[in-house]
Amino acid sequence: MTSVAFLNLMPNKIETERQWLHIICPQQHDLEWKPCITASYQPKHTPLSALLPRYTVGLPDAFDILVVTGAPLGQKPFQEIVYWQELQRIFKHCEDRAIPIFASCWAAHALLLARYQLPVQVRSEKLFGVFSHTQTMQHAITQKLPKELYLPHSRYAFIAAEVLRNKSQLTPLLESEAAGPSLILTQDHNLLLLGHPEYAQDTLLFEYQRDKRRGLSTALPEGLDATHANADNLPVWQNYGQVIFAEWLAFLRSN
Repeated sequence: MTSVAFLNLMPNKIETERQWLHIICPQQHDLEWKPCITASYQPKHTPLSALLPRYTVGLPDAFDILVVTGAPLGQKPFQEIVYWQELQRIFKHCEDRAIPIFASCWAAHALLLARYQLPVQVRSEKLFGVFSHTQTMQHAITQKLPKELYLPHSRYAFIAAEVLRNKSQLTPLLESEAAGPSLILTQDHNLLLLGHPEYAQDTLLFEYQRDKRRGLSTALPEGLDATHANADNLPVWQNYGQVIFAEWLAFLRSN
């Protein structure tokens, strides 16, 4: 059985884990689920009593794949983040042991900086909404996706397509006119997903309301349309997230 360490960096850890379980489908793919949190940062929004002992503090003793969630830290310099040093050690731990990483949004940018020395570029306004994406090439990981698909984004950070062209070890698989490169495969089979296919239908609106309470000038999310629901009235981007993870897992198991 393949074991998955799930490093949960989001404030609402219970809801975040629930969303990711819907994407990863551990039982369907015969995966052992090992949720964890950083050791160097005490959660403020989710009590430890709600996580322990099911969660480990720090990485579990052994695992085959690491999944790292995003975090609402897009405007904060990495060096000022409490667990940045720990996260770099985690990335190095995986690199040394050839453990593949599935990194989401902020964590993807963190990995690009830590491993590939690609500094984060920051927008003046948040990229916020549901945006169209197209495949940049034929690849096993994206072969079951439609030619055009919609994914949510909620971030200030971005990476320009021309920056990736100078990095032979990074291959963009999905790009968006609005969001830029959004799914990147690395030479050592890490997958960086800059969007949020795990989000529920109302997550973007929840984040909009959260930003307003904080006094931020975040605009309403773009492209949040009921036509993005599937036959079960769930956001269709969750289906895309399931496909991306399942095909990445199959790709890992065949290589």
